[in-house]
Amino acid sequence: MFEQGSADGVSTEVRTMKAMRVHEFGGPDAIREEDLPIPTPGADEVLVKVHAAGVGPWDGWIRSGKSVLPQPLPLTLGSGCLWRDSLPR
Repeated sequence: MFEQGSADGVSTEVRTMKAMRVHEFGGPDAIREEDLPIPTPGADEVLVKVHAAGVGPWDGWIRSGKSVLPQPLPLTLGSGCLWRDSLPR
């Protein structure tokens, strides 16, 4: 997905991705679908195209605020994913 914006009259295109995110702990209604900029990988990282992502019990505990580990907000759910290809930088 591409979004067009304008900064000082100059048109720019920003590549975006869909993400299921939580900005406050709570029930399933705390989950929001958002468009986020596609991250740029660092020198020792790779960017992958996710074909499917899963939300499991761990994500439910985190979303409800019941994780034993501190979770900074906002957070992106769906750490289990299926990918096939790494993407060019």
